[in-house]
Amino acid sequence: MSKIGKVKITKSQYREATIKTKSEDIVIYDHKDLNHCFHGDTVQLNNDCKVEKIIDTNINKLSIPGILQINSKYKFGFNKKNMSIYRFVPLDWKYPDFMVASSLKGKNRYVLVKYSKWEDKLPQGCIVKVYEDFDYELLVHKWDIHTNQLKLREKFESNQSTSSKFFANAFFKKSIDFSPLTYFSKDDLQNHKDYRHIDVISIDPSNSLDIDDALSIQKIDNQQYLLGIHIADVSFYIKYLNLYDQIRNRISSIYLPNKVINMLPNILANNICSLREGCDRLAVTLWINIKNGKYQEYSIERTIIRNRKQYDYDNPILVKHELYKLSQKIAQNNFDMSVDQWDTHKMVETYMILCNHLIAFLLKDNNKMVFRIHEKKDESFYIKPPRKLENIIKILNSKSAIYQMKKDSYYHFGLNLEYYTHFTSPLRRFVDVYIHSLLFGDVNLIDCDEINEFNNKVKKIERDIAKHQFFEYVKQNNGHIVEPHIIGINKFCLTLYLIEWKLMYKYNFVEKSIQHLWKIIEDQNEITYCHKPSYDHFELKLYQKINIRVWYLEDKKDILIQPSFISSF
Repeated sequence: MSKIGKVKITKSQYREATIKTKSEDIVIYDHKDLNHCFHGDTVQLNNDCKVEKIIDTNINKLSIPGILQINSKYKFGFNKKNMSIYRFVPLDWKYPDFMVASSLKGKNRYVLVKYSKWEDKLPQGCIVKVYEDFDYELLVHKWDIHTNQLKLREKFESNQSTSSKFFANAFFKKSIDFSPLTYFSKDDLQNHKDYRHIDVISIDPSNSLDIDDALSIQKIDNQQYLLGIHIADVSFYIKYLNLYDQIRNRISSIYLPNKVINMLPNILANNICSLREGCDRLAVTLWINIKNGKYQEYSIERTIIRNRKQYDYDNPILVKHELYKLSQKIAQNNFDMSVDQWDTHKMVETYMILCNHLIAFLLKDNNKMVFRIHEKKDESFYIKPPRKLENIIKILNSKSAIYQMKKDSYYHFGLNLEYYTHFTSPLRRFVDVYIHSLLFGDVNLIDCDEINEFNNKVKKIERDIAKHQFFEYVKQNNGHIVEPHIIGINKFCLTLYLIEWKLMYKYNFVEKSIQHLWKIIEDQNEITYCHKPSYDHFELKLYQKINIRVWYLEDKKDILIQPSFISSF
């Protein structure tokens, strides 16, 4: 009886693949038995466990990033238009090399390729975009995430509705002096209370355009304050303009070193909804009564605010602000957080954590509520790391945080909180828009699994960016010494962490063919390696800082590492 399963390529060049069926995982080692299927395809297997038929594929929808090997002595001849046929090597090794015809000459190029057909040993493709040099957009394509900005002009130009006229009169202006009080009627804003007389400030990286949050503080007496956490009221515009279904599939903004791909249309994310300095804006405000550093009663309402001052994190005035001092008391008295080495980043983070926690508690009994869950891994032992490694080790010792609806536990290990959600970044996260909408009305359920999968891809993009930036540094500084920390030891494989680049890198420091020449003596956090022929030995400890010399290998697009502890063997 034939079986149906999903293809997962597990080794490069199609040397190994797993077909995941309902009953079992079937491993295939011969690429011929895969019958021209791709990673992610749904296939039917025959009785010999070979791919008999491709049932479903996504390959025709993909733009695959990679390198067109123009500067190579190996070519596949010419096509009917007398164009050279080159080898195309995808950035993602789960895809096979392609044969691609092009009139390009000279150096190798980064390109995007669409699949055409697969009749020979390698599939054929056609180029849809050429990059003169590496572009971070390639990494977004690698993980099949949206790279386009969401545009609305075409949607509304042919429509004569009220919202279309609203767009024509306000949204498509280049000026940033838009005011909701000018363009919305009193009935539209009947649920928004005017608090423009309150002194509101925002704190963000310099040159930020998408400002989600702002803060205010009003002193009641020496021990008591009214704290205002003001979040952009994106859900109002999403409902007014009927954009909910358009943005729910985009899930979040994507931040690249050279640009931002906003979840929302740029005109909303960077202007109309953004809590920009000197502008009247719609907000959702969480009012919290703080007494002796502890939060008391709190309430939520829709508001109209004006950001009096847009600070960047490095502004020295902020450390003297009442909000700075209050954040330290809140951190100590509510979250048992240390205020050593406190800064403006931790100040803002504390207020956002408080807001997300209180909103989660407020909606905890709502059947459509989505929580942010973070579970700890089961560890047999735990060795306390040095302070500078605490954050990365905490991440490694916990499962990935996920979005989830009703379950037995709502605990967030990383924050040590029982209830938590995401509410404070609706300009860049769809979940936040969903929670806002849940506060003020009924919404359709969202697919948490789809969002979690998307977020995993974004994390992979962030890791690829860190890796690329480090490789670029090595390329410019060949043979230089860097000093990573060992954060994982598994026999001859080290997990290294480079703090400056926030990069983890797995490194096998002894080739498999000569590992038999070594004897290993293991302890919980220390391993001794004895070289049998020479009787020499060395020790490696968890969290130890080591010196390694690095070179960039242009042909392999990888690095060569020479560690100081093994250089004499």
